[in-house]
Amino acid sequence: QAAHWVLPHSPALARFYCSTQRGAARRLVLRMAPSVKRRMCRRCCSLLLPGSGGCVRLRGEAGGGSGGPPGGGCGGEGAELSPTRVPFAGGGQPRTVLRCRKCGRGRRYLCQ
Repeated sequence: QAAHWVLPHSPALARFYCSTQRGAARRLVLRMAPSVKRRMCRRCCSLLLPGSGGCVRLRGEAGGGSGGPPGGGCGGEGAELSPTRVPFAGGGQPRTVLRCRKCGRGRRYLCQ
């Protein structure tokens, strides 16, 4: 909660809080709640909130993948469908991709 409150004022302090929480959970062999784990970037411990720490895209439509740059830019440019490239395995199910703005790592979730 503290990381959410501090994020607009100091993203570095929010990352410090998240990394401290993750380090304590590892050291004490505790499980973090899945909703908490989904909100943190695994690489740089920043919060993945749409707009401030990450961006959201819909990828992997049935029948083909989304085109675009291989790094998956977050600029808001439209994605064109490419029938030859399927970015994710899994039966062609659409997925939501949350991409970290700090390090660029993406997290994929099935659309509900």
